[in-house]
Amino acid sequence: MMALMHGVAAAQPASESLDVKPGVDRWKIKTTIMSSPKKRPITFDELFDFEDPISSYHKHVIDTRRIPTVIGDEFQEGNLVTITGWIHLVALERGSDHKDGDYHIQVLDGPTWKSGCLIVEVPYPDFVTDPVL
Repeated sequence: MMALMHGVAAAQPASESLDVKPGVDRWKIKTTIMSSPKKRPITFDELFDFEDPISSYHKHVIDTRRIPTVIGDEFQEGNLVTITGWIHLVALERGSDHKDGDYHIQVLDGPTWKSGCLIVEVPYPDFVTDPVL
């Protein structure tokens, strides 16, 4: 996935200046990886059946640490999951009110657009300090 993002970043015209900044909300968590994360493939149905793991936490509690909730006895924030799907959109968020330095990637389980998609956020490479990523 990171190779894809490097390719997208390289496609940015050299003459255009990007007006993006590193994100704020949970940025340290979003841009680091656990030392030995569990890895597992997952389907769209499994993923969409999960309950919201952060609904029972206050923002200040999870702003600098991973959410401890375990979903389905095996999934936890920081695990790596793989999913096979169709990428429908890749966009660097840089609007006047949303410049968080993330690529937002919309993924669906088929080639046709429908409501309900998986949104994956990948930080703009210049804002990642973790060499593993």
